[in-house]
Amino acid sequence: IIKRQKKCGTTVGFYSRGVATATGNHAMTMASASSTANKTTHPQSPMRIYLHSELSSVHASHGVAHEDYAQYAAYCTRRLSRLRHGKAVKKELLHCRMYKSALSTKIEEAGKDGVAGAGSKARHAYRAIDMTNLPSEVLASHVNFFWEPLYCAERCWAASMAVKAEGNNIGSGGGGGALGGDPKKDWSPGKIRAHSIKRLRKAAKFATLLETLAKSTKKASSADEELEDSCEGAEEEMAQPPVDGHTQMEARAYASWMRGNLALEQNQWQTACNEYQTAIALCESLASDINGSNTSERGMADGGNVNLQQLELFDFFTTRAQNVIAPLLRYCHYELQEKGMSPTEKISFLQSSSSVSDKPHDPLQTKLHSLKEQSLQSQATSGSSMSQITFRENTIAVETKELRMALLKIQDLKSDWEGGNNDKSGSTNNNNASGGSDANFMALLSGYDDAISLTNQELKQLATLKSGPAV
Repeated sequence: IIKRQKKCGTTVGFYSRGVATATGNHAMTMASASSTANKTTHPQSPMRIYLHSELSSVHASHGVAHEDYAQYAAYCTRRLSRLRHGKAVKKELLHCRMYKSALSTKIEEAGKDGVAGAGSKARHAYRAIDMTNLPSEVLASHVNFFWEPLYCAERCWAASMAVKAEGNNIGSGGGGGALGGDPKKDWSPGKIRAHSIKRLRKAAKFATLLETLAKSTKKASSADEELEDSCEGAEEEMAQPPVDGHTQMEARAYASWMRGNLALEQNQWQTACNEYQTAIALCESLASDINGSNTSERGMADGGNVNLQQLELFDFFTTRAQNVIAPLLRYCHYELQEKGMSPTEKISFLQSSSSVSDKPHDPLQTKLHSLKEQSLQSQATSGSSMSQITFRENTIAVETKELRMALLKIQDLKSDWEGGNNDKSGSTNNNNASGGSDANFMALLSGYDDAISLTNQELKQLATLKSGPAV
C-alpha cells in the first residue's frame, strides 16, 4: 500500500506540474498576443524634445557663459559616454564589434565578414555605425538617439571655439590654457584656422544628422514586408516621424545655425546669409507658436495661470533670434556690401549694426575695432590730425605716432559719449540708454588713462637726455 501511494503521489505530482507548465505557457502566449495587438492598434505618439532648452542649461553650467570652451568640450565627452552606455541604446550607439548584428551597423564600408570597419575580429574592435539605418519606431523608443548627435555637434563646436580662443590669446601675447599649452601653442594662425574649420565641419555634419533623424520616416522591415516590396506595383508605406513638429523645427534651426557658422568661418558669405535667415525664421516661428499656445491656455484657465516653461521658451527663442543670430546675419550682409565702401562708411555701417552683446569674439565687434584701429593709424601716420594741441594758450607739438593715436581715440570716444547722452535725453527707455552712456563714459576714462601712461613714458625717455635748447 505504501509503495502504491508513493507511486500515485509521484504520478499526481508530475501531472500537476505538467498542467501548471502548460497553463503558464498558454498565459504567456496570450499576453504576448495581446501586447502585439495593443502595439498594432495603438501606435506610439511622437516625442517632444526641447533641444535648445537643454543646451541653454548646460551652457550656463559648464563654462560657455565665461567662454571656457575646453571645459564644455570635456563635459560633452563625459555626457556622450553616459548616453551611449544606456542599457536600452548601447547596442545601437556603441562602436563595438560585439554588436555587429545591430541595425545601426554601417553597410557601405562592410569588411570581409559583413561588418563595417571590420579590420579586427576582437569583441571590442571598432564598428562604424550609421544611425540613418534605424527605423522610426526604434528612434522613437528612446530620447538618447537624439541627444547623442546633438552632443557630438556641441563637442565639435566647443573644440573649434577653444582652438579659436587659444589662437587669439597667443596672438595677443596671453598664455594658452584651453589647449593644454604644449602641443598646439606653436601652431601658426593658418593651422589654427584650418583646425577650427575642420571641427566646425564635423559639428555641421552631426547637426545635419540630428535634423535627418528628426524627419526620419523609415519603416521597420520584416520578412512579409520584404516579400510584398519585391512584388511589382507594391506601394512604399512611410512610418510616422519619431518626434513632433516642434522638435523637428528646433532641429532644423540648430542645424541651420551650425551650417551658417561653418560658412562664416570659410568666408562663404552668401551661404551663411541663407542659413542664418533660415535659423532666424524658424526661431521666430517657434516663439510665435509658443506665444499662441500660451494665449489659448490663458483664456481657458480659470485663474489665468500661465505655463512658466512656455514663457521661458518664448523669451529664449526671441532672444536667440535677435541677439545671437541676427548680428551674425548683419555681419554677413556687411561683408557682401563691403566692396565700394569707404572706411568711414564701413565704420558707420558696423556701428548701426553692432551686436547687443560686447563679447570679445563677436565678429561684428572685432571687425569694428580693427577698422577703427586702421583709421586711427592712417590719421596718425599722415600727421594732419593731432599734430599739435593747445593747452592754456600754449601750443604743444605731438611728435610720436602712438600719442597721436591715443588723442584721436579720445576724440572719437568723447563724441560717442556725447552722442549717447543726446540719445538718452530723447529716448523713452532710460534704462538701456543710461547703461550705454555709462559704458561710453568708462571707455572715455580708459582712453584718458592710456594717454596719460603714454605721456609718462615719453617724459621718462626725455628725462634721460642731457639738458639743452632742443630738450
